[in-house]
Amino acid sequence: MSEPSTTAFRTNPEHVAGFYADVPAPEPAPAQPVPAEVPAGFWPRLGAYAIDWMIIAGNWVVVAVIATAGLSQTVTEIAFFVVAFFYWPILWAFNHGATWGMQAASQRVVRHADHAPVGPVRALAREASRAVLALLLFPVLISALMIALRKDKRALHDLMAGTTVIRVNSDAL
Repeated sequence: MSEPSTTAFRTNPEHVAGFYADVPAPEPAPAQPVPAEVPAGFWPRLGAYAIDWMIIAGNWVVVAVIATAGLSQTVTEIAFFVVAFFYWPILWAFNHGATWGMQAASQRVVRHADHAPVGPVRALAREASRAVLALLLFPVLISALMIALRKDKRALHDLMAGTTVIRVNSDAL
């Protein structure tokens, strides 16, 4: 008995070209415009904030280790406050409007009116207003709801400082 022939299953280029000759080539899909400056929503902002607090917690470990070297508790508490308070405004002002957590989440803080970078004064005002609101429970909850429900995703401290948080391409950071 002879081997079955496999030539029936082979295709040659002329056969394929003739078969698809009547089918028009598909048109390429139009490129979807990606808005460059879309407000960052609640969950991405919360994720960036959590990353930032992990960084602050790491700094707290460093401060605690230094404290065991003989510094008083008051000095270590002041050092932690300075690191925790100035981390955000320093990075907003001098790191293209993004903390390291915001960079990981492709976000940045900009002026709301013209989406220009925030300067040191506005960054400090935003953090100060955020710190004051954090002392009170009710405004913090309202701010969270504002981020979740408002179309422009601005919290109370964003309104007070004239800022907004936008999503950006990761290569723009």
